Amino acid sequence: MVVVRSARADRGGGAAGLYASGGSAGGGAHGAPAAGERIVRVGKSSLCLTERAGSTGHLFQGPCESATPRFTLVPRSGATWRIATLHPEYGEGCMGVQRSARHAGASLENDYCGKRDGAETFRLDPVGSPVEGYRIRPLHTGLCLGAEEGPSDELWAEVVQTKCAADATTQIFRFDPPLRASAARNG
Repeated sequence: MVVVRSARADRGGGAAGLYASGGSAGGGAHGAPAAGERIVRVGKSSLCLTERAGSTGHLFQGPCESATPRFTLVPRSGATWRIATLHPEYGEGCMGVQRSARHAGASLENDYCGKRDGAETFRLDPVGSPVEGYRIRPLHTGLCLGAEEGPSDELWAEVVQTKCAADATTQIFRFDPPLRASAARNG
């Protein structure tokens, strides 16, 4: 794995040195996912993890073609992961639970790294049913991330921290290769 260090000016704790490129081949729900840049798909829907215009960093399930920010899986110690982000306007950051909240219903957000301690570190638990993928579990609570209650394909449903449910397809995520090439990482 290649780590890219950013020379951009940091506005309060960016993810410099956290952005991974390349990664191992393979992955899949029977083991660890492949590190590197990924599209984060929600359950069995055709929607992806993305910000919504005017959301101040909150993450929703929305169209994959315009998903922002870009996400990179970065392995950490103890089979945990950081999910680094690259926003076209604000630069590097990390995905995490807003304000390190411990309650169900707390928003998932993209912000600068280091603002939420353990709420920026996740376990990725493989799942084979009802949909193949991973449960994303914030290390500080052990809860699951998932789209708010409602149909699994509801456009712009907010992704929040919630109690884990074995049959909740909106709590299962797939990490697919990016839809667009990233010249900054490939060359």
